[in-house]
Amino acid sequence: MLLKERINLLLPLKYFWADLIFLPGSVSVSAGGQKLIENQDYQIDYGLGRIKILNTGILNSGIPINIQYEDNATFGFQQQNFLGARLDYYFNDKFAVGGTFMRLKERPFTQKTTFGDDPIKNTVIGLDASYQSEFPALTRLLDKLPLYSTTAPSFINASGEVAGLFPGHPQQINALDPEGSTYIDDFEGTRSSIDLRLPAQNWSLASTPVGARDKKWKSTFP
Repeated sequence: MLLKERINLLLPLKYFWADLIFLPGSVSVSAGGQKLIENQDYQIDYGLGRIKILNTGILNSGIPINIQYEDNATFGFQQQNFLGARLDYYFNDKFAVGGTFMRLKERPFTQKTTFGDDPIKNTVIGLDASYQSEFPALTRLLDKLPLYSTTAPSFINASGEVAGLFPGHPQQINALDPEGSTYIDDFEGTRSSIDLRLPAQNWSLASTPVGARDKKWKSTFP
């Protein structure tokens, strides 16, 4: 399973760390709607998960940099099982009933699942029936109509279906709640070493606050 991530760098940062191993050819970097060229405008360290912006013109212009990459960190960790069956029973040549059973179950890699990636255990059950028979009375009734004559026997057909979805979840996520639980955010890996003081050209002096006064008690606003 490949997860596409999209990062917008509003500050002209020279480095970007993704804390994962990049897949070759899975990273796309653009600035101002223009796609940048690898090893010319930026450089990627696939082992460290680091992107270095080489084009100083883009850094100094302050144009937001857009980075898109794919993450296969969860590939193969979640097992999926699908089971299905179809049964038909014919009472006679006219009447038949049938049933359908399907179940999709996902087994999480750990008991700690994030919101949006919660595993499912859904079951679908359906029942159907059909009836078909020749209807001679209808044929005779149609033949009595003026200027009309039947050339084939009449049949009556009736069919019906009913189905239901029964959602559920695997028992592996019942550690905190018997009805299952997922984590919105565990705040792991949220520490960032970005220094907001740099670059200095992105900062400017704020306006004088209302009511501010100098040493002589004179108003300095505006």
